[in-house]
Amino acid sequence: MQQGPFEECLSQRLAPGEEIMSIAHDGGSRMIVGMRSGNIHCFDLEAGRIHRIVGVFSVKLPNVAPACVAIQEDGAGNIHVFGMHDGQK
Repeated sequence: MQQGPFEECLSQRLAPGEEIMSIAHDGGSRMIVGMRSGNIHCFDLEAGRIHRIVGVFSVKLPNVAPACVAIQEDGAGNIHVFGMHDGQK
């Protein structure tokens, strides 16, 4: 498999000094980012438009460090967050 060069086309600060724990993409225009602080951010990448990320929503889950975030692939669009310390969903 041949890989092309990586080109960064956008840099955007998501939160002040927070560590990104997990990222999920739905294959379309939606991206979910889980931060160590428990903040979960949903972004619309606006497929076909370069250099633009739009925030859809953010939520803080108390006492959760999201080790994994996932987007349900059955069309419902549910977001699943799994905690690092307890594995709870």
